Amino acid sequence: MEDVYKTRHTLIQKVKNQHDNHAWEEFLQVYHKYIYAIIRSAGMNKDDAGDIMQDILLRLWNRLPKMDEGEIRRFRSYLATITKNCIADFIRKKMRHKDKLSHVAEKDVNLRSSELPEIDEIAIREWENYLTNQALTNISSSFSGKAIEAFKLTVQGYSLEEIANILDIQSQSVYRLRGRVKAKLIEEVARLREQLE
Repeated sequence: MEDVYKTRHTLIQKVKNQHDNHAWEEFLQVYHKYIYAIIRSAGMNKDDAGDIMQDILLRLWNRLPKMDEGEIRRFRSYLATITKNCIADFIRKKMRHKDKLSHVAEKDVNLRSSELPEIDEIAIREWENYLTNQALTNISSSFSGKAIEAFKLTVQGYSLEEIANILDIQSQSVYRLRGRVKAKLIEEVARLREQLE
């Protein structure tokens, strides 16, 4: 299986070529969920999120060929800034046309007054969520279903005894399984962070 998590620097260098479709597919595989999560966490509905996503990708497509090494080193911040700007532009555009659009929701009016710098915090939180979820997906095949389930139930707040009852295994087994998953997850998050940040 090809490792889609090439070093971020290499991947960004490849997508600077606007016509390298394979590189763009890799880029989307790595960053699409992260960008989408920021947009949705900023309060955008699914339809608007799709439109904003397209704006972001178009801006990236136009700007990536001109990126210098400093911007590439700070790519995640750069990506968060572009996302923030596209969301702000979308909200401004929607507010300008709100009289013409009969489907502007009350939520959209509230978005105008929300502070967009909050998106920076959303971007950080969503990046951490993205890394953790991707790491868990990556390591899942290395463990039995009960090990992964024990870990997920722990994260959901179930006690050791509750997990043992749910999975029909001994408490010591739950403790051991979730410890192994946690150790491997920490290792995989560190690997992804090194490659993608």
